Parts: sequence; structure tokens; C-alpha cells
Amino acid sequence: MESIQIAGTNGKGSTAIYLASILGCGHKTGLFTSPHIRFFEERFVIDGRPIDEKTLGRLTQLETDDGSNPFMTWTRMAKRWLVESGARYAVVETGLGGAKDPTLIFEPEVEILTPISLDHTEILGSTIPEIAREKAGIIRQHTRVFSAPQQPAAMEVIAERCRREKAELTVLQRTDVQLQSRSLRGQVFSLVRPGLRLEDLEIQALSPAQVLNAALASLAASSLGAGAGEIRQGLERAQIHGRVEYLRPGIILDGGHNPDALAELERTLRLYFPDRSFTVLFALMKEKDAAAAAEILERLTDSIYLTRADETRGYPLSELASFFQASVHTVPDPETAFAEAWETAQKRGDILVVCGSFYLVGAVCDQVEQIAQQRLARTLW
Repeated sequence: MESIQIAGTNGKGSTAIYLASILGCGHKTGLFTSPHIRFFEERFVIDGRPIDEKTLGRLTQLETDDGSNPFMTWTRMAKRWLVESGARYAVVETGLGGAKDPTLIFEPEVEILTPISLDHTEILGSTIPEIAREKAGIIRQHTRVFSAPQQPAAMEVIAERCRREKAELTVLQRTDVQLQSRSLRGQVFSLVRPGLRLEDLEIQALSPAQVLNAALASLAASSLGAGAGEIRQGLERAQIHGRVEYLRPGIILDGGHNPDALAELERTLRLYFPDRSFTVLFALMKEKDAAAAAEILERLTDSIYLTRADETRGYPLSELASFFQASVHTVPDPETAFAEAWETAQKRGDILVVCGSFYLVGAVCDQVEQIAQQRLARTLW
């Protein structure tokens, strides 16, 4: 089994999904990602299908969790399952960092680095070079490395690590990627660089950053032998949930939780909905940059609801509210908060934006599904 490991700050999960979807067009391909949105089984996937409950239960018994690092246990479970299943490829998203991440037990032959920015600074470091050193720790001797466009400080660290490990570094340049069209159905782009020309590549995602994620996955897939047809088919069928995901009749779901991700959300909303207004439902984990998040959201709207999607790790609402200059609505229960925010959005004619945490996105998925089904029923009637 050949393993491909993906580290970075933003875009890890999306890039992993794109790559696994491409490689799955020709080979049995496993995918191990985190976090899940609705069900724990989403973390363990082969050829687009999550692990079944019976197999997950068996693996849980085989890989005893001592309570010290559950993510290590889950990683061992994933590796055992993919090996038993005869997967040709394993696409693995790192957890928090890179250098000491449990996913290194997969011993990757290919490493991918998505854009690196400030996040988890209390653990990874307070500067871009410090965080880049941690993320680039996945790079091993004589492997192949593919990097997204990076800030100069991050790229310097990555290049030095590759030199030291005698790893082959390929960097995706922004000029390699050209957008051909975009709509609420998705985006079409080309990837052209020496030795590679791919046109009319289509993805369902809306965010401009997803074009770069898909291009990075395509570049790595091509090096692994995927042809143009497989790349095209894999990108078209890839489903990226909870990342600036637009659902009719007017709901956006986005789990991005750091300033760069929230800025990308703002950029995407302005791009597709320049004449619309927004109501925001927001939750955030305590270790995140609440001040920067509040500044971005207040540029978007004066209609903001705050909730707490995780009792242990989530910001207490009084603390979170203190970062906002204007008054906000605080509703502790996520489902109640969603219902109130959706009612407000409908009255104002707004798009409802649910953002700040994958925990929050997961908590409201059932309500969003019910709204979508009701709309479909009315259309059919």
C-alpha cells in the first residue's frame, strides 16, 4: 500500500478528498481524515464508502485505547483496516501538526503541503516559520513533496527540509492554474505547467481556494500515474461538505475556524452574492482567534447569532460576545440558535451563513436537511 500524507493549515481535508477521489477511479483507495461532520465513520473511507459499524467495532476492540491519545488509536485502526482491505493507496490527513503526528505510522512515500498560516499557535508556535517547521516534519528521506503556493517564510522552511532529506520538491504556482468559469454549480479550471496540460477540470465547490486545492491534488495524482480522464472524473465526483457549501434555499455551511479560512469565506460570499445580505450563526473553539473572527463577521453583517457547539472546548458565549463591537444574539443550544437565525434570515431575505466550527456544522445538519426536503416537496407539489 502506497501512502500519501497531507499536512498544512487550511485545505488539508479538501485536498485529501480530491486526491482520493482521483486515485479511486483506477485503484482501491483509502481515505483517513478528521474531523468528521456528522458520523464518526466518515473518518474512514474506501472508494467513497465509509467504514461499516461492525468493522469499526471489531477494529476498536483490536486497537485498545489507553485514553492518552485517541487519535493515535484511530490512526492505527485506519491503517489496519486499509491494509486488510487491500487498498492500493492510502490518502492520510494529518491531525494537528506534522513532525510527531500519529499518521506518520503510514510511512508516506509522497507528502503534500497545503497553505500554511497561523493556527493552533499555543501548540505549534507563534510564527509562520515555527508552524512551517512543524508541518514540514512529515517530509522523509528521498520522498516526493508537493506544495501549494506558500508565504515566503513557510516556503523557505519547506525547501530547506527537502534539501536536508534529499526529497524531491514540486511547487504549484498560482500561474499554473487558470479559472475558466464559475457559478453556483461549481468551477471549471485548467492546470498547465511543463509536462502537464489539463483543461476543463470541474469541481462542485465554490471557494476560489478550492481550485488551488483541486489543482494540487491533480498535480500529485498525475505524478502517481493518474491520467487526464481519471483526474477529470475524480474531481467532478468529489463531494466537499462543510467548506463554503451552498444549499438551497439559501444556507451556507462552513467549518473554517481560523482567520484565513474566515477571510476566504467572506471573499467567496462577496464573489457569488454581491447584492445579498447575510445572517450569521457562529460558534468557535476557545483556542481560536476570536478577535479576528469577530472583525471579519462584522464586515459581513449586523445580524449575528452566537452559540456553543461544544461544551468543553467551545467559547463561553459571554466571552465570545465580548469580542464583537455591536450587539449580538447569544443562544446556548445550537439547534435552537439555528432555528432562530433561520427565522431571522427569512424575514430579512438573507442568506444564512453557519460557520466557525465543524462541530456547529454537524450539529445543524439534520435541520438543514429538513429545510431542503421541505423546499423540494413544495417544488414537486
